[in-house]
Amino acid sequence: MIQFATELARQAYKERQAKKKKVNREAIIKHIQKLRQSSKCSKCDTIGGLQFHHFESRGGNRKLTIRFAAFSGSWTKLQRELAKGEWLCHTCHVATHNEVTNNGNQGNDSK
Repeated sequence: MIQFATELARQAYKERQAKKKKVNREAIIKHIQKLRQSSKCSKCDTIGGLQFHHFESRGGNRKLTIRFAAFSGSWTKLQRELAKGEWLCHTCHVATHNEVTNNGNQGNDSK
C-alpha cells in the first residue's frame, strides 16, 4: 500500500489514477468500435456490425463481457476476454446460439 505524506497528496494521486483509467477506457471503447466495424464474421465473412460471441456462453472461463472489460480500463483484461470468443454477424450469432440450444450443449459451444 502506498504511504502518503498528506491527505492532499493522497487525493491528488487518486485523481490522477481516475483520469488515467478514464483515458484508457475511452481508448479501449474506440478500439472495440473499430474492431466491430472492420472485422469479418468468423463464419460467413460479413464485414461490419458484428457481435462478440463467447465460446463458453455460460459459466466456464467467462468472467467478463467485452463491455465490462472496456469499463475496467485494462487492455490486459480486454485482450484476455477477446481470446475467449469470436466476432459474428447477427445472423450467425443467433444461428450459433440456436444450434447450441438444440444440441443441448449449453456452456460448451465452440467453432
